[in-house]
Amino acid sequence: MAKIRTFIAVEFSEELKKEIIQIQQRLKRDLRNLKWVPYSNFHLTLKFLGDVESKRIPEMAEGLALAIEGIKTFSVGFAGLGGFPEILKPRVIWLGVDRGKKELIQLQEAVEKELTFQGFAPEKKPYSPHLTLARSRRDTNLRVVGELLSQIKVQPTRTDLIQSIRIMKSDLRPQGPIYTCLKEIPLLG
Repeated sequence: MAKIRTFIAVEFSEELKKEIIQIQQRLKRDLRNLKWVPYSNFHLTLKFLGDVESKRIPEMAEGLALAIEGIKTFSVGFAGLGGFPEILKPRVIWLGVDRGKKELIQLQEAVEKELTFQGFAPEKKPYSPHLTLARSRRDTNLRVVGELLSQIKVQPTRTDLIQSIRIMKSDLRPQGPIYTCLKEIPLLG
C-alpha cells in the first residue's frame, strides 16, 4: 500500500506571505549560513503524522471535518522571533504567533483529539504555534546566530483570516520539501 508523508496545517493569504518574506529578507542580511524556508512552504503545522497509508486519507478527512465543525474562522498575526531548541543556540528560527493563538490552540486540540482517536500517536509536547523561517546547516555557528537573533526586533504582521485546515502531502526532495494539499476542510464561516 502506498504511503504518503502527511501533516495537518493552516495556510495564509499571499499578502501575509509577502510580509513574512520581507521579514525573512531582513534576517538574511544579518544571519548567514542558514537554509531558508521558501515562500511556497509557509504554513502553521497543527500535527505532523509521518507516513500514512493513502487509503486512510478520506477517513481522516471525514473525522477531521466532524471534529472541527463547531470551530469558527479566526484571525492570526505574527510577531517576535524565536528559536528551537533555544534562542541562544537555535537550530530552527521561527516567527511567533501573537494574535489568534488561543483559537489556534483550540483548533490544534480538536485535530489532535480526532487523530489520536483514529490511532495516531498523541503529541508528547504541548503545542507551540510558530512559523519556521529557517533551519541551521551543520556548519552553522549557532551561538553567533543566537546572539544576533536575540537582538533583532520585528514589527507585528497584518492579521489573516484562517478559514480552513489542510491535509498536506510532503515530498522530500534534495532541493527541499514540496508540499501539496490533499484535502481542504473549511471552518465555520
